[in-house]
Amino acid sequence: QPSMTNLLEVIDDSNPLYISMGNAGLKPSWNHNMNIDFRTYDTEAQRGIFAGVRGNMNQNSITNKSIYDVETGRNFSRPENINGNWNIWGMFGINTAFKNNKKFTVGSFTNAGFTNNVGYITQGEMKDAQKNTTTNLSLGERLNGTYRNDWLEVGINGSLNYTFEKDKLNPKNNQEPYN
Repeated sequence: QPSMTNLLEVIDDSNPLYISMGNAGLKPSWNHNMNIDFRTYDTEAQRGIFAGVRGNMNQNSITNKSIYDVETGRNFSRPENINGNWNIWGMFGINTAFKNNKKFTVGSFTNAGFTNNVGYITQGEMKDAQKNTTTNLSLGERLNGTYRNDWLEVGINGSLNYTFEKDKLNPKNNQEPYN
């Protein structure tokens, strides 16, 4: 929610090169969340399956918008409402024993997520901030196998995560990290 200092139309010029002001017209922010989950377990087959989707949207997020005065070198900053911040994430997993030999189990966990972030940035000699969008797509997979008997349990697993990060106004910031 907007703080009192954000809502008061007070100008803070204690730093003459960075002047901040309030915005009495700020609207309250709202967070909207959605979760859907599914889980099942078959005791006889020793098989568990689960899936889920989660989403989040921020309405009237608060961000600072800056204006740069090229002639004086001063920055003016003011909080503003902005829309477009949201994310969605989904996953699917299964863990099951082999049919004939319940001592061996294998599992898989797959997930994917997408995040959309918006904000204002000022670049170079621009006088007014521009709305920028950064997106992040992440994909992940984890595989595992386990052997169990009455006195020993041994497991092995591996995972791969890949991310695509894109910046609309600064493409040089784009990345594709993985691990």
